[in-house]
Amino acid sequence: MKVISGTPVSSGIAIGAAYLLEKEELRIPEYSIEDTRREEMRIKQAITIGKREVNSLIKALSKNKCTEECEILEAHISIMEDPELLDLTLSFINNEHKNAEYCLNKASEHYASMIEAIDDDYMKARANDVREISGLIISRLLGTDKAVSHKLKTPSLIVADTITVNEIARLNKDLVLGFITENGGITDHAAILARSYRIPFVTGLRGVLAEINGTDELMIDGNKGKVIINPDSVERSGCIAQRDKWNDFYTAALNKASESTFTSDGRRIKVYANISEKNFIPDAVKQGAEGVGLLRTEFLFLGSSDIPDEDAQCHIYSSICDSFGGREIIVRTLDIGSDKKNTKLNLTDEENPALGLRGLRLCFQKETELFKPQIKAILRSSFKRNIKLMLPMVTSVEEVRKFKALLEVCKAELKDKCMEYNPDISIGIMIEVPSAAILADAFTDEVDFFSIGTNDLTQYTLAIDRTNSAVSYLNEGLHPAVLELINKTIKSAHKKNKTVAICGELAGDPKAIPVLIGIGVDELSVNPSSIPVVKEIIRNIEYAEAKKISQKVLKTYDKNKITSLTSGLIPEILK
Repeated sequence: MKVISGTPVSSGIAIGAAYLLEKEELRIPEYSIEDTRREEMRIKQAITIGKREVNSLIKALSKNKCTEECEILEAHISIMEDPELLDLTLSFINNEHKNAEYCLNKASEHYASMIEAIDDDYMKARANDVREISGLIISRLLGTDKAVSHKLKTPSLIVADTITVNEIARLNKDLVLGFITENGGITDHAAILARSYRIPFVTGLRGVLAEINGTDELMIDGNKGKVIINPDSVERSGCIAQRDKWNDFYTAALNKASESTFTSDGRRIKVYANISEKNFIPDAVKQGAEGVGLLRTEFLFLGSSDIPDEDAQCHIYSSICDSFGGREIIVRTLDIGSDKKNTKLNLTDEENPALGLRGLRLCFQKETELFKPQIKAILRSSFKRNIKLMLPMVTSVEEVRKFKALLEVCKAELKDKCMEYNPDISIGIMIEVPSAAILADAFTDEVDFFSIGTNDLTQYTLAIDRTNSAVSYLNEGLHPAVLELINKTIKSAHKKNKTVAICGELAGDPKAIPVLIGIGVDELSVNPSSIPVVKEIIRNIEYAEAKKISQKVLKTYDKNKITSLTSGLIPEILK
């Protein structure tokens, strides 16, 4: 028996036989060519064939009502149709006189690397989509079938280096007990699909393919990120018991997911979804989201050579709100910097973009071409819709006042054109830097609500780069300094009857939820897949008790003691 630990990306517990998903390595040739027009024709034909195959897969999946897979695969077709990726490939062919396979791989790696440089986990994960589609097209150029159909005969745990959307789409999900991979992430589309199908998934298990063979029995705990190779009889029995308890807990949570959420003693806590692309919307609705607490608008601007105009943005914001049946949608204005690429923005590289020209700072500098069209689009889409506007990376009261003056200019321009909009749209700010939390009292006179972005607040408060694995152990949202800033923000807001939400990863952490509720948070906004469990945790919390414990936590400077204090308020299965 051997126990290995990785990163949990989809909850659940299962036990079964190992199935090694063997893949033929894609060897990309590099050679000089004379006929560049022939290579251009080859790449265009391969893209056409790839699109045809993906469309055929979408058609087959749609018959089985596999909505999430179809929408993600449609996004893959958009990548194939991206003119910027094709133009870059063609430029390599013509300038370097190299073969199409090599040039497409070079272009897609350039494209993927730009996306991976983004300080946003959701956008980073889209780099894998670019590589997946590039591999599919290259396999067509080479005349090989990369999208091989794997034939499962018995229920098994899939073990692989990575797992792609195309591979999941071709697997019989009734026979898939879990996914175990060396590489991947919580925001990958494969992880999103696994959560949709309630398939346990643990990733980050480097070297696992060398540890496991096809005769092994495996146990996976997708809640804790644990995998056991050939569990003994005691572990096996414990796993089966835990699996049954988890299934009962999650089924109960899912059955009540669409209901409003109250603590056991009646305090109302709203649970919203964080949305970073349109593909997340159906899952968020299905999981019971009461609205969107954070709509990241970066997906409209990144990986594209164009800046979406006012009309295009208005249409998208309106359609997202309509998809949620008129429930509240909080649209965050563009949070973009030199680490997020759009060729039309002409951004200068910076040594430290997290502390540079980004978010509200950048939008003010590019007011005409970037900020005003987005503000007007949000104003227009909010007409007769429950849409609110939220500003990122706010550090001073002056910035908010400057924005409000610009907002009035935008309203006046819309009025001059006889365009309908909501003149009384609610305005909020992200609390994600210490200065904003410290000045929370002053901000309450300027805005209608706060949303605390605990990912950035933790990073800036503790002086750690959360993308740097060498200091990742210091990235602790329950750090006393972070909790004190959250507490100060909530107290300031409630004095003026303003609401406060948490929209960072801390909002979905079972250990943190009792503390946040005890401090007085009004709303939690989390990844869609976390919503049923977060709601069930809230229902099991007594607010009065959580309030007492949170006061002890705020006076505690030891992480282990904090965990001990809150454990009594967390369902046993999640400890």
